[in-house]
Order: sequence, then C-alpha cells, then structure tokens
Amino acid sequence: MVDSIGSRLKGYAPLMIRIGLGIIMILEGADDVRHLGGASAGFMAKTAVELLGGVFVLIGFLTRWAALGITIVVAMRIWSTYQIAILENSNRQVWFAVLMMGLALYCAGGGDLSVDNRQKKKEGK
Repeated sequence: MVDSIGSRLKGYAPLMIRIGLGIIMILEGADDVRHLGGASAGFMAKTAVELLGGVFVLIGFLTRWAALGITIVVAMRIWSTYQIAILENSNRQVWFAVLMMGLALYCAGGGDLSVDNRQKKKEGK
C-alpha cells in the first residue's frame, strides 16, 4: 500500500524539494538584504543568488542553473564556516540538507510541475 501510493506521488518529488529549497533560500537572502549597506561585492552576489535562485527554484524556472548557483553558495558557506564540523551539530546540519537538495535539483531538474517543463512542451521537446 505504501509503495503504491508513493509511486503515484513520485512525480511530485521535485516540486516538494523545490518548495523547501526555494523558501529556505528566499528567507536567507531576505535576511541578508538587511546587511547590504557597505557590503562587499561577494556578499551582494551571495545575496542575489539566494534571492533569485530561491525564486527560480520555487517556480521551476532555469531550475538546474539556479540549483547549481545555490549549491555553490551553500558549499562555500559550509567550507568557510563549518567544514567537516557541519555534521557534528544538529543546528548546522540543515546546511548539509540544503546542499543535498540543491544537488538533487541540479541532477533531476524542475520536474513535471515546473516552468522549465512547460517551456519544453511549448518547444516540442
């Protein structure tokens, strides 16, 4: 029973990942906007990737590119802040999960319920 229900819902998996990752990144980027005064170009770029990447992932537009940008930003954050200690503290483990969500979307794409998929259908691919 669990398998039959789950198999019917597997098309929604990319959507669920997109919603989670998109909301996390939009909120993270929105929090960073408060600190943009006098910020470095790198911080502004990180904030832009978080906000725009979060919105793009959420709606499934240029999903693989947005997921790649998010994955790079999160990987840099993990490396510069936590390194391997990311797995030692439950408060930090969310960033490892976010990294894996970004990688999953880069590999899988936006899924059936995405702007990307609608564009493919319009183009006849």
